[in-house]
Amino acid sequence: MIKLRWVPQVEAWIFPLTLFVYVRKRKRVMMVIDEVRAMLKDYFDVLQSQDLAKFDKVFHPGSVLYSAQNGVVVVRPIDEYRNIVKGRESPQSRGFARMDEILMIDVMSPEMVLVKVRLQLFDHIMVDYLNLMKIDNQWRIVSKHFHQERTIT
Repeated sequence: MIKLRWVPQVEAWIFPLTLFVYVRKRKRVMMVIDEVRAMLKDYFDVLQSQDLAKFDKVFHPGSVLYSAQNGVVVVRPIDEYRNIVKGRESPQSRGFARMDEILMIDVMSPEMVLVKVRLQLFDHIMVDYLNLMKIDNQWRIVSKHFHQERTIT
C-alpha cells in the first residue's frame, strides 16, 4: 500500500504554478474569442450587405457549404455560393430586419474554432455551424453547415 503524505513546501510552489498556467491559457482563449467575434461581425455584415470584398476576406477560397433541404443533402463549393450572393439583392437593400446571435464559440486550438450562430437572412431564421481556421494570421471560414430553422411570417 502506498502512503501519501502532504508536503507543505511542494504545495507552496505547485498551486501558484497551476494558477499561472490556467490564467495564461484563459488569456489566450479569450484573445482567440475576441478575434473570432471581430471576424463574425464581418460575417454577419457580409450576409446582410453582400459586400464581396468582405466575403472574400471571411471565406477561405477552398471552403464548402453543406445543408440538407427537404431531405436532400446540398454540398456547395464557395465559388458557387459567391455567385449566388453576387447575383441577388441584399437583405439590407430590401429592408429586412437584422438579427445576429453568437450561440457558441468552441476554441479547439489557437488555430481552430467551431462557432454556432443564428441570424435572420431575408425572412428566414438560419442556424449556421462555422468551422474556422486561422490562416496567415486571419480567421477564415473553411466549412459551413447551415439550416433554415424557421420562416418569419
